[in-house]
Amino acid sequence: MLQIGRRVALLGMLAMTMVMAGCGDDDDDGIGPADITGTYTLRTVNNVEPPVTIAQGTGYKLEITGATMSLAAGGTFSQIINVRETTGTTADEYDDPHFGTWVRSGRTVTFTDEEDDVTTATVQNDGALVFSNVSGSGFTARFTK
Repeated sequence: MLQIGRRVALLGMLAMTMVMAGCGDDDDDGIGPADITGTYTLRTVNNVEPPVTIAQGTGYKLEITGATMSLAAGGTFSQIINVRETTGTTADEYDDPHFGTWVRSGRTVTFTDEEDDVTTATVQNDGALVFSNVSGSGFTARFTK
């Protein structure tokens, strides 16, 4: 009788394991999509859609109004950050370009720009690139295709 009880318990555990294994998303291989090349658009900074104020003081305000990032298959990237800088009542809008290389290891993508500054992003299962604590600023930026 004890042997039958153990077999039933083992079969139950095996069935539960198989059910749990089948519950995951078939596309979730643990590292997001295989191909991350393409053009991404900035969607949020700290969960706020652009424009986003990143610095402000008396008579001064610096905002990110948008950004795009293109990752090429050869391991190069280009990024254009759209900036609005207001001093007093005068607003100046300009693009801040960055270029460099990228390397992916699992979920982590490491970007090295033309000034040898290194930034990392995490590839999400939905294909988004998330940059956390950008340049030690505490800002988190989310880009999607």
